[in-house]
Amino acid sequence: MTGEPIMIQSVGRAARILKALGSEQARLGVTELADRLGLAKATVYGLLRTLEAHQFVEQDLETGKYRLGPALLQLGNAFLDNHELRARSLLRAESLASKAREAVLVGVLYGPTVLIVHHVFRPDDSVQILEVGASIPWHACALGKAMVAFLDPSERKELLDRLLYNRPELAFDEDEVALVAPPPNQSAYTDAFNEVFGA
Repeated sequence: MTGEPIMIQSVGRAARILKALGSEQARLGVTELADRLGLAKATVYGLLRTLEAHQFVEQDLETGKYRLGPALLQLGNAFLDNHELRARSLLRAESLASKAREAVLVGVLYGPTVLIVHHVFRPDDSVQILEVGASIPWHACALGKAMVAFLDPSERKELLDRLLYNRPELAFDEDEVALVAPPPNQSAYTDAFNEVFGA
C-alpha cells in the first residue's frame, strides 16, 4: 500500500469530459473531445452514451454535439441547498445588503477560485445577474482578495506563486494582498469597483 488514493480510470475520464463540456465552448463533438482529452474516439463515445443515459450530458440532435445535461443542475442545486456556509449566511447577508444598500456575495475559496454560494441583490431597481454557482478566479474579485489576505502566509504565498506562474503579466505581490487584511480585532471590507470577473 502506497497510501495514494485509489483512482478509477473510467470515472476520471468521465469527469474530464464533463469539465471540458463545462468550459467556454459549451458544445463539443466526439472527435473534438477525443482530441482535447487525448482519448480514443470509441472510449469517448462510450462514456458519453453512459453519461447521457444518466442525463449528465445531452446530445443536440441537429449538430450531433454534446452539452451538459439537467442532472448536473440538480446535483449543483443539492450542493448549494446543503452547504453549511450558505445556510448560516442567509439572514445575515440579507440584513447586510439592506443596511449597506449594496449586493452581498458569499463564497468559498476552492483552490485558485471563489465559488459563489449565495448572492443577495443590491436593493434597488437596477438590472442584476444572479452570481450563485459562479466560479471566479480569486485575483479577479474583491471577495477572493479578502479571503486570500486572511490565509496563512504559506497558503497565500502558494496561491500567489501559482497565479504568477500562470499569469506572469499580473503585477501582484504578497505584501499587496496582505494589505487587504485589517489589523487584529478591526473590521474591514473590500470594494469590487472595476473588478473583472472571469479574468
